[in-house]
Order: sequence, then C-alpha cells, then structure tokens
Amino acid sequence: MAGTLDTGETVVVGHDDYALAPVAKGWLAGPTPPTDEVIILDAERHAIAVLDEARMRNVGIADPPEPASEEGFVQFVSPTGQILAVDVAPTGWFDPEVPRFLTGATTVEMIDGVQVRVTEPTEGDNLGFTRGAEFGWACDGFVWILEPPFNGDADEMRQSVGAIVTTDECAAA
Repeated sequence: MAGTLDTGETVVVGHDDYALAPVAKGWLAGPTPPTDEVIILDAERHAIAVLDEARMRNVGIADPPEPASEEGFVQFVSPTGQILAVDVAPTGWFDPEVPRFLTGATTVEMIDGVQVRVTEPTEGDNLGFTRGAEFGWACDGFVWILEPPFNGDADEMRQSVGAIVTTDECAAA
C-alpha cells in the first residue's frame, strides 16, 4: 500500500512481494524523474500530461525513443503503488489490439466507455513475477499499451487505465 502526503512525497506502508519490498520501502528516498529530460515526441508530451493530470506519481521518460520512431516509453507509479510503463504513439504507429508482451487469453472490455484489450499472462510467457496483464487502447489520436507490471495485479491496472482514459477524455471522443 502506498499513499501520497500533502507535500507530494510518497509513503509506502507495505508491499506483498518480498523481492521488491526494499525498493518499495525506499521509494520515498528513491529516484525521481530527472527535471532535465528531453521530451522530443508529441506522444511523450501527451502521455506525461495525461498521467500527471490522472494523479500518477514519478512520471517520466523511461527510455529515449528509437531513431526515427514516434513511439514514446513513459514510466510512472500508480496511486496503488504499482510501478508501470506505457508505450504511447500516434494512432497508426502500432495496433493496440495486438499483444506485445503476453500470449495468454485476450478479451475486450469497456473501461469507462473505452474499448480496451486485455491480455492475461500464461505459463509460456515466462513471466512468473507478474500477476498483472497487458492493456491496449486508442484515444485522442494516440495508441497506448500498458505493460505488465512487476508488482500488483490486473484489477489495480484496470483502475489506472480508468483514470487515464477518463483524464484523456476518451469516452467523449
């Protein structure tokens, strides 16, 4: 469990994954996104603005984009303490309905009025460390894939997707 103080600092009260517990407990004193990041893609700029407005924490560029790519890779911490990353690009750059990271059962759900692909992990994915899923959707001229996390579960991820699509006003589009 994690919470945010009035000062904006994050406090982790507990964590159910022993291997990540030291990281979670140290998050208050841990790294924050650098302030001198070079944001060069519209997709990165858009994702960071949406994630900040959706009250995600420690939002920042996870990796610089590949040369000639329009796809951004942004990391953040959800309100429930999940350490998450999203791939975001202009519509048409990739298909959010095609799984990238997991090969389990794929379904389509409506989350806050938006059609979202959900792919569950399967034994063949060799991802024994995740109980999460992979989520993909299109919204406001951009496509998104929320990658499987190292901590937390798919229900927590659904909450984050809901906050993102509501903030991005996808249902109104």
